[in-house]
Order: sequence, then C-alpha cells, then structure tokens
Amino acid sequence: MIVGCTAIPNRMSSPAWALLSFSAPAGFAARRPFGVLLHNNSDGALATHVVLCEPRQGLIVEAWERRRDRVWLDRRYRGVMRATIERLQNPAALPEADKVLEHATLDGQEVDEPLQSLLPLLRAARAGLS
Repeated sequence: MIVGCTAIPNRMSSPAWALLSFSAPAGFAARRPFGVLLHNNSDGALATHVVLCEPRQGLIVEAWERRRDRVWLDRRYRGVMRATIERLQNPAALPEADKVLEHATLDGQEVDEPLQSLLPLLRAARAGLS
C-alpha cells in the first residue's frame, strides 16, 4: 500500500490513479491486493482518497472521504484488465462501474472486501496523516 499526503483537486484527477498504475506490475506479480491511500493536504472536497486493486478478481475499489461531513463513499469497477491498470490515469478508462455506496462511518458497518481487510490501515493512516 502506498500511503501519503498531497493536493487532491478532485477524485477524477487524484494522483492515486497514477500511483496505482505505477504499482500494478508488482501487484499483479504478487497476485495480492495493492493500492494507494492519499490524504488531501490542501483545500478541496476530499479529505482522503483510496484506490485498491484486487488482481485475482479484476476489481478496483475506489473510496473517498468527503471533507465537509466525513462521510465515506465507495465505487467498484469490475472486469478490469492488467493492461488497463498499467496505463491508468483516471477512472474514465475503467469498465463496469457500480453505483456509489455511502457509509456514514467505516466503524461498525458492513463494508465488503477488500476494504474490510484494510480498515485498520485506513484508520491508522488517516490518524497519522491528519
């Protein structure tokens, strides 16, 4: 997991997409989930942006926390191929987007994998980067 702070103007132009692309060769070689968690250190609608890939399922999960109300949202993109991820710069190239799901908090809720396994890391990173 790549973790860091940067300016995130919006989720479509977030650096998380390019960093996911950068990590794709190693992630696919390991055949394990990989991803990026960025905390927004500038003004903007997002507080946190997370992009995860589950290569065995051809799945990308994007999650973001809105700054104004601290609500988390996530969207899943299915049928994703390695070549697509290796060239990814934003989600416009991704197929089959599911509807956006809203979570008032990530604590004590039913959150599907691969987000569920990463909740401790998400909380720790957010606390450390805030």
